[in-house]
Amino acid sequence: GIEPARFAADRRLASFDVVSTNKDRQGRPFVSTIESSQNLYAVQWHPEKNAFENALAGDGTPFEGINHAPEAVAATFAL
Repeated sequence: GIEPARFAADRRLASFDVVSTNKDRQGRPFVSTIESSQNLYAVQWHPEKNAFENALAGDGTPFEGINHAPEAVAATFAL
């Protein structure tokens, strides 16, 4: 992904606002969600996971740390 500082410095991306950032496995930040005033958005993650991915590991614990709270699922469908 693109680092927040590089995103901010790129004039071609000036019509987009950063909505969220995350960190990769090495701890480096990257832009993960952007939106524009033209009602466009882009994500570098899977917004459907909290509504539809409910797998459990062999010991019965959730397979991934995915938030399944009603607010998280509602956010998925608001996109």
